[in-house]
Amino acid sequence: PPLPGDFSPLRKYGDHRRITGLSVGQHLLALYRPMLANQVNADSRDLPARLGQRVRIAGLLEAQRITPTASGNQMSFLTLDDEWGLFEVTVFPGACQADALRTYGPHIVTGIVQDNYGAIILEARSLTTAKMSREQREHREPNRS
Repeated sequence: PPLPGDFSPLRKYGDHRRITGLSVGQHLLALYRPMLANQVNADSRDLPARLGQRVRIAGLLEAQRITPTASGNQMSFLTLDDEWGLFEVTVFPGACQADALRTYGPHIVTGIVQDNYGAIILEARSLTTAKMSREQREHREPNRS
């Protein structure tokens, strides 16, 4: 019978992080970057030069703070990161589905880059989990015979 394929670098990275709680080697988003090429138009290095502009950026969820609004809705303040650094995202009610942030990501944020008293933030207009093919989700390389 054919030998089973090896796990992809993405799967190995995920297993290592899950088991040890640490990230060693290249940033996880670097492994996803080729799959995200047609879905994003910026990374964290670009944000200061894109003030007032609409961008699409991918990031991994590092922290989330949720606060109720006066009308009883929920607003989120997120810290995401990519290969080059952390960035802050403000998510107003209605900008994303409630279950969009149940995973580490990668997430794609579309929004307007703002300067908030010297801090660069992204005001989200939409936030989704990156779309991956079945093969990409399964994180397996092809079988070898």
